Amino acid sequence: MITTGLNFAELLPVEISTNFTFPWGAPFYNFALGAPSYGRSSSTHDEVTVPMSFENHAFFDLIGNIRIELYDGAGSLLDETQTLVDVPQGSSYDGSVAFNVPLETASLSTARTGHFEVYFNTGLLEYGPLVIPYG
Repeated sequence: MITTGLNFAELLPVEISTNFTFPWGAPFYNFALGAPSYGRSSSTHDEVTVPMSFENHAFFDLIGNIRIELYDGAGSLLDETQTLVDVPQGSSYDGSVAFNVPLETASLSTARTGHFEVYFNTGLLEYGPLVIPYG
């Protein structure tokens, strides 16, 4: 609601009011990280691939950066990755992110459970961490 007022020579007060709606939708509606899949990327690292999806319900195109940190069940940071997204308004995003986990710092048994910390950064908003458990 917007209200404005004016007073002419303190004799004639005038006030104008109006209501209007402003469409708002969540830019990262239904954000989800799927179950990690594990594979060997080299003799020193395992690759952990995680599906990522969301819908842009906002009235603007979503262009920005998503940074995701991967933690094991003991709370140790295993790796982090960043991905740029460019999702038009009213569209959905389906992709994946990959992490390279050193074999000596996390055996696959300790990396099978843990959590992700997700940080969103666009020109219009900055948010994080969003903590998402896995395993």
